Amino acid sequence: MTVVGALGVLTDLDRHLWFFGDDWEFLVDRGFSHAQLGIWSPHSEHWVTLPILVFRALFTVFGVRSYLPYIAILIVAHLILAHLIWRVMLRVGVDAWVATALVAVFLVLGSGYENLIWAFQISFVGSVLFGYAALLLVDHDRMEGRRDLLVLWAVLVAGLMCSGIGVTMVAVTGGAVLLRGGLAAWRKALVVIGVPAVVYVIWFGLAGYKGLMGDQQHVTTLLEIPAFVWTGLTNAFGLTSGIPGAGAVLVVAFAGWLLVRAKRDIGIAGLAIALALGVVPMFVIIALGRTTLGVGESDAPRYVYLAIALVLPAVGLAFTQLVDAHVGARWGVIGLVAFIVVTNVSILRKNSEARLILVAPLERQILAASKLIGSGQPLVGTLPEPLYDPNLTVRALMSMRRQHKLPTIAVGPADELAAATQLQVALTTKSLLPGRFPPPTVTGASTVNQGDCIVMQPTMPRAFLVLQAPPTGATVQVIASNGGTSAVYLEPAPGEVGPGRALTVPSGKTMYLSVSAGGDSLTMYLPASGTLQLCQLAP
Repeated sequence: MTVVGALGVLTDLDRHLWFFGDDWEFLVDRGFSHAQLGIWSPHSEHWVTLPILVFRALFTVFGVRSYLPYIAILIVAHLILAHLIWRVMLRVGVDAWVATALVAVFLVLGSGYENLIWAFQISFVGSVLFGYAALLLVDHDRMEGRRDLLVLWAVLVAGLMCSGIGVTMVAVTGGAVLLRGGLAAWRKALVVIGVPAVVYVIWFGLAGYKGLMGDQQHVTTLLEIPAFVWTGLTNAFGLTSGIPGAGAVLVVAFAGWLLVRAKRDIGIAGLAIALALGVVPMFVIIALGRTTLGVGESDAPRYVYLAIALVLPAVGLAFTQLVDAHVGARWGVIGLVAFIVVTNVSILRKNSEARLILVAPLERQILAASKLIGSGQPLVGTLPEPLYDPNLTVRALMSMRRQHKLPTIAVGPADELAAATQLQVALTTKSLLPGRFPPPTVTGASTVNQGDCIVMQPTMPRAFLVLQAPPTGATVQVIASNGGTSAVYLEPAPGEVGPGRALTVPSGKTMYLSVSAGGDSLTMYLPASGTLQLCQLAP
């Protein structure tokens, strides 16, 4: 019943979303042939072959006409994972009512919303799902047959092929075998993790190491790993509970209970304890690739989701112990969980709506870019939407247009102007168009004319110039003495001003500003300091 209810909630929240960010890497850069990256190359440090295959299969059938098939796969994987968590909780002795209540929280885990509204996150969800399946496979005494081992190895390797979280799940599976059978089970644990470990090492040696080549780890960033782990844990517990500032208290209380429970006869609770202990190495592995971005990166909702997925069976055992010790505690626990469910649904709805507000105009801009490409007008830009969707190129969009893979929704003049600002304005190291601009109109800056050049020095905040493009477009040479960021705006007609676009002008380097939107004027704000020189202007 809870799964059906969650299916309705998630489908309702996600049905209008569209492709975003890393979704486009799987759709544009990955494939079996003529792709920038193959299916074996890592995404950052992650082995993501299975998610790529899922995306490629969906793209073949549905294109990008709808996001629903992609998000549906994510939702289904999430629901299956929730069911497996419930099965594990019952297996380790969690009270049935407590297990159902806690899984209800996980089903609508607003604190981990990224993994519920972003199809790309099938990678993380897939790794945890296969990891839980492996735990259920090893949680019995007869795991000696060749068929059983082949199935187990296949499941663990599948988890590795979804994301780096699969490494944690392989370790957790081996740890569960040890905790269930004691030190005498070390041979069985090695057999369980041996083949997946060898497969992963082979992949890493052939392709995976490339995902680490851009990392710049230093001693200072490595020393931040403990803070990264602590912040990740406290954030996961605090946000999920809905109690502001409670994260540290909850983590300490949970760790204390876990220590006491682990000192007792672990027995069948080994699965839950292994999962809970796996949270720490999981955050350490994440930190190795993310501390360069700062400790705050551990707050990401996708990591909250992973942490809660791992600790939930142990939390269930703690609540069950409370329920068994105190009459009437069951209803108190269920009431607390109900409050947490409501809190998380609210968080989930808020962030789903925020994502829709973000991606809806991006979708229209990208489709307007497709229309502009089809119009035959000259283009100088290569990225239809570089801020959030930098993997999507003009070439890829042209291919999708030819294959009729794009949705057919109406776009307005504002969307078309946003697309033109990206594709018909470019700042490059080479001149792209032969035409020349006439001298600009300058406001808020002193000017000095030097032949076909003009040098401008701001005399007031937000000084700007206006260039009028000739019918065939034009290019002007740009040199900034101090460099900086300049905002530019296209204006096809008086009063029709496009959205601003930030251009980074390097210090002292010769650049070329090209505008292929013939007849449009371009407003460009000067960097805050230093001079800006325009050359190769028309007489």
